[in-house]
Amino acid sequence: MRESEERLSNAPSSRRKRRAPNHRSDKTRHAFDIAALSVFGVTLVGCPLLLGGATPWAVWASAGLSALSLLSAIAVRQPSVYEARLPLAIALVVALGWTTLQALPLPCAALRLISPNTASEAYAAARALGEGAPAMCTLSLDPGQTRIELVKLASMLACFVAAALFSSSGMRRRVHFLVAASVITMMCAAFAHWLFQLDRVFGLYRPVYADSTLLAPLMNPNHLAAFVGMGAPLLVAFGMREEHNRLKRTLWYFATALSVVCVGATLSLSGIGSLVIGLAVFALLLQLRRRGRKRSRATMAFAVAFIAIGFTIAAGSLTKVVSSPSSGQGVTRATLVGAGFARAVRNPIFGIGRGAYVAASANEGDAQRRVTSPENVIAQWSSEWGFVVAAFLFFVIGRELYKRARIHPSTVSLAVLACILSLASHELFDFSTEMLGISIVGATLLGSLIAPSGTNVDDFATVAGEGIRIRHLAAPSLAVVLIGALALGPMLTRWSSDDARERLIGYMRVDDRARFHNTLSDAVSLHPAEPSLALLAGAEAREHADPNALRWLNRAMLLAPRWASPHVEAARVLIASGHQDQALLELREAAQRDARSAIDLACSIVRRDPSPALAMRSVPTGRNREAYLDAIGACLPPTSAGVLAIDRELLRVAPRHPSPRVRAIRGQLAQHHFDEAIAEARALSRENPGLMDATAVYAEALMGGRRFPEAIEVLRRDESRFEDPSTLVRLRARAEAGRGDAQHMRAAIDELRGLASGSRHELASVMILLAQLETQLGNDGQALAAYDEAFEFQPHISILEALAKSAERQGNREKAYQAYTQLVELVPTNESYRAARTRLVGSRPILGL
Repeated sequence: MRESEERLSNAPSSRRKRRAPNHRSDKTRHAFDIAALSVFGVTLVGCPLLLGGATPWAVWASAGLSALSLLSAIAVRQPSVYEARLPLAIALVVALGWTTLQALPLPCAALRLISPNTASEAYAAARALGEGAPAMCTLSLDPGQTRIELVKLASMLACFVAAALFSSSGMRRRVHFLVAASVITMMCAAFAHWLFQLDRVFGLYRPVYADSTLLAPLMNPNHLAAFVGMGAPLLVAFGMREEHNRLKRTLWYFATALSVVCVGATLSLSGIGSLVIGLAVFALLLQLRRRGRKRSRATMAFAVAFIAIGFTIAAGSLTKVVSSPSSGQGVTRATLVGAGFARAVRNPIFGIGRGAYVAASANEGDAQRRVTSPENVIAQWSSEWGFVVAAFLFFVIGRELYKRARIHPSTVSLAVLACILSLASHELFDFSTEMLGISIVGATLLGSLIAPSGTNVDDFATVAGEGIRIRHLAAPSLAVVLIGALALGPMLTRWSSDDARERLIGYMRVDDRARFHNTLSDAVSLHPAEPSLALLAGAEAREHADPNALRWLNRAMLLAPRWASPHVEAARVLIASGHQDQALLELREAAQRDARSAIDLACSIVRRDPSPALAMRSVPTGRNREAYLDAIGACLPPTSAGVLAIDRELLRVAPRHPSPRVRAIRGQLAQHHFDEAIAEARALSRENPGLMDATAVYAEALMGGRRFPEAIEVLRRDESRFEDPSTLVRLRARAEAGRGDAQHMRAAIDELRGLASGSRHELASVMILLAQLETQLGNDGQALAAYDEAFEFQPHISILEALAKSAERQGNREKAYQAYTQLVELVPTNESYRAARTRLVGSRPILGL
């Protein structure tokens, strides 16, 4: 204490400040401070729960809460013993100012000299819209998303300053408690979702772009693990402080254990690694703090070892494959990190724009799975802000954390430092601070750690000699966040590229071309490098035979050269205009990128003309060739010349591929060569016991030879081998009907209903099968009832037509008439439906009409 007093007495007078007299009673002041701190608590707990800030409305709400928190901090601030200077605040101000510059409209002529890439995208977007060269452009490739990032940064700055004000007013420990409460609340929310088996967040919102083993408001498992793991050292520290209260100490340690379980349940390597790093860093800092007492070298050695282990575990996430669900092709996280640095090298000074990474990285994924970040904070900041600004930010943050680590603060402050380092280590392997909820809590930890407390003289060492004073930063920060929350907040949805896409798709569905094009013009101006907008514009133009379709689709191909969808849409345009050969070339380009994307359209072409030359024209080269050949072969009749040519090529590429043999067996069945088909199918089934198609074709061959009991035995034997045996159960139902066993056939149908898992489409398909099999067995009444139920599940014209024919066949004229009347209403141009209805009326009246 004497040493601290000496430092205080020797401090320059400019760094000292007397407390202003307090005219309120201590009780009133305490109540007022607690109320103000509660507002800050609502922000720290609520913002991560608002889906982490993943949607524009959540960003808007978080900005409003941040503004209220800063306002409450300003209202209760008591003058500190020292007037704090925060160099770290400079970093936040620079980040906010630079992002503002990236979003500001600048003369395009000047911009072409300093950032030609962004200027060229603005020119290309204007040409696609049919407009002249724009006069103003932005440094950002995606000014709309950059404006959203401005609001996020303003919210972070507000919470940073609020935390510093509360901490410098003697409430640092309470701020840390609120952070711990935020982490515990998120854990409880995650375990509650698991306990109640919810597949929607709060039972309301189903995640679209995330798939988590432990559902929580932070829907991405890596984000959840980073947030909860970040708080673990703080929970331990609070437990260590409760030396004289065993119950509280036990509760804090129990919360720590829950955090470890929660992180482990996410199965996130980066999260588990950062948790280990955070706890090990905390242990190391505790040992380094010991001065007069002997330090435990063993503890320090173990801490260093665990830090290395944590980094090794987290680094394992770099090998994780990020793939598209449609193509199955993917890239490792390490590749994404390299791509992020490569993008930074191409834009070293001005960057691509904060928030523009999604649009800029369109060539690193496909339309189903977008790359949202390079999974590394250094690559992210360097690519979005440029090397100069990113290096400045990292230098200032690192310098301030190093200075804080050297002054040996309290146990809780050391835990906060460990929390920040835990989150920082996670950001090297997965980018979670893109979520505003996590960033707000992280900014709060930084503000509370670096700001001195007016009640602790030992905190004098944290005062820096340069930087922005808290009191000078508070009012401007409040103004900025209020502008972000009140003025810009309502426009966040308009600036979001995701929301723009949703609106465009909605207008396409209702065929509202005027609103579509108005929205498209605004969206392309705000997101000139976003390929999905050009793709939607091309698809909409194709539906209306607009000659601008190919122009938009070419634009999408340039922006996203790895996407298959623009080539498929271009093929549709070419088919409509009679250029089938060119359409097949576009389909080949699509299949080159994603084997499944071109199948439906290619099948519709080759079914009309199954010639070998035509069938082979759309087949790609390279790694997708085998999968595409197999898929296109399944489109054609097994005896056609086209499928024979395809299977010959497939066997040349993959000599042991089973699909050609399956199709050959079905060709034998089509020609009624049952004995040969059964022998070949038996051999195929023995050679491929885990292949469902092999079992299915064997059963089909046995059924074709009228050997129904053997087919049923084969199907029952192999059904248990597959997770979803619906195909085999369907065949078993047909086999039971084939041998005339209605009871076992219906039992198989009941099994299929259970396997449908409540899907109305699947249930309708099952009931149609039941109707067909009941008709086969001569049970027309049951067949009609099955058609009725199928139509309830899925009111489709084909089901209604089958129902009408079934009713007419069994003499139920009233039911048939009602069905044909409904068909006439649905398809008034179909004369056969009108004729059938007229035929039913005839000369005899129908009961009830």
